[in-house]
Amino acid sequence: MSASDRKQCLQSEVTCAYALQALPASEIAAAEAHIASCPDCRGELEALRPVVDRFVSWPTDVLRPSTSLQARLALRIAEETGRQPVSLR
Repeated sequence: MSASDRKQCLQSEVTCAYALQALPASEIAAAEAHIASCPDCRGELEALRPVVDRFVSWPTDVLRPSTSLQARLALRIAEETGRQPVSLR
């Protein structure tokens, strides 16, 4: 059976979000309980851990736009939404 023929657990997206620490606090306990009971999701989590751990070493300053760009974007979004610009500091 090829990897594409294998059925994937319906909770695999939740497992991915859990690995990325992107779940709301209210969903964490249910995700942990499911992962503990599902061999596929446990395997998925173990496969994702090294990838997620590598994110820590990514240079975040490269991903952050300059202060002037942030200010221009905040003004543009405020103009389009009719709201006050978001404070960047």
